[in-house]
Amino acid sequence: RQGKQYDLIDHTLQNMRTAGIKPNSRAHAVVLDSLLDRKKWREGVQYYYNLRLESNGDLVSNYAHISLIRTLGRAGKIQLAEQIFSEAPKDDPQILSAMLSAYKSQADGIKAAALLQTMLDNKVEVRTLEGNLALSALLKTRNSTATAWSIFSRMRSCALNKMHLQKHGITTETLWSMVSDKYALVSEPGLAFAEFSASADKISYEIMQHVFAREGEIELVEALSNEMQLLGYDYSSYALCARMKALLAHGDWRGMFSLFREAKSHPESSKLLSVHAYNLALISLLRQERYDTALLLCGEMKKERIKPNSHTFELVTMLRQAGTKEVDQEISRMQAFSAAAAAAGLVLWHGIL
Repeated sequence: RQGKQYDLIDHTLQNMRTAGIKPNSRAHAVVLDSLLDRKKWREGVQYYYNLRLESNGDLVSNYAHISLIRTLGRAGKIQLAEQIFSEAPKDDPQILSAMLSAYKSQADGIKAAALLQTMLDNKVEVRTLEGNLALSALLKTRNSTATAWSIFSRMRSCALNKMHLQKHGITTETLWSMVSDKYALVSEPGLAFAEFSASADKISYEIMQHVFAREGEIELVEALSNEMQLLGYDYSSYALCARMKALLAHGDWRGMFSLFREAKSHPESSKLLSVHAYNLALISLLRQERYDTALLLCGEMKKERIKPNSHTFELVTMLRQAGTKEVDQEISRMQAFSAAAAAAGLVLWHGIL
């Protein structure tokens, strides 16, 4: 169907030219989009350069740059995406977002942070969205905690300044001291991103929690959780999983499961207990060799209609290795449930797990 759609668009374009109507940049963006929807990125790149040559770049819209950069990023063609980005206008934050998304898709947080700084040096306005994209890319990049903190601390300072929350006891210095002591940081908060004016939001806090959780920094994860409560942000599944992952990094299996049980008694437990939280709880039980309890937890997932994902089935396969008849029966039931879950679509959750 996509092939027929492209043929129709191409035919319409030819008719416009025959009638003496010159296609504008929006018309060419539709053609390029159609190629990219068909995953024909090579043809898309060729179309882009032909159009750029024929019109001296006048008919290449910002939208065309954005679509092409994002598609090339997903395809893993980062060098091509960077080349397109270098030829694009630098005053559109959406183009910056597209390039940051490309780096995020390839887990290249260092390049994402460097791009952010370059745009700041060029006096390009950076929004919260771009800051969060850079943080997400750094979350997927090893040895990037200090860089992530440099970005987040500036966003956090902006948010607190705008909300005038220092008078409520929230200050930038206390948390900064905790981080600098652990990572031997000597510069002031956000010094490397001194012109950064985007404010941290709930997503910023949650991503930074996961960055600290990756390092097993329980105190810092909890400090951010407490601050989020003071800011009025609801406790989320994302934040719960960050706390559980911090305990996982320390091998505190009992603490992980206790935290999970505590969340089950929360008034809004249905919002907290995602499939990822259940998976972490299963990991804690497997580490403790509490196979019967893990089996019961699988039953709870079914009862609560939690849709299992591929990670869930990896964990259930580990349960099978226990060799009990009951576990094997449970695997069969879970696999049957998987068919229904797949039909509805598995829950994709920020790619954290």
